Amino acid sequence: TKSKVKNMKTFQLTTYNYRVFYYIELRQAFDLFDTDSSGGISVSELKQALSALGVNVTDQEARQIFSAIDIDSE
Repeated sequence: TKSKVKNMKTFQLTTYNYRVFYYIELRQAFDLFDTDSSGGISVSELKQALSALGVNVTDQEARQIFSAIDIDSE
């Protein structure tokens, strides 16, 4: 059973490291598009982010996408 416990600890550490790495990656990606460092993404920043990813949308489409995903409703 000792080896099982050791393996479980290794698994938990690996899972934790993955979560930390994933968070850091997401944060870095978010910060790239939060150009004014406000802690949020505006409609224009969303449009720029989509454009950088090769998805070109009109201003109206960007507003529709933004309102569909805006959890703050601001």
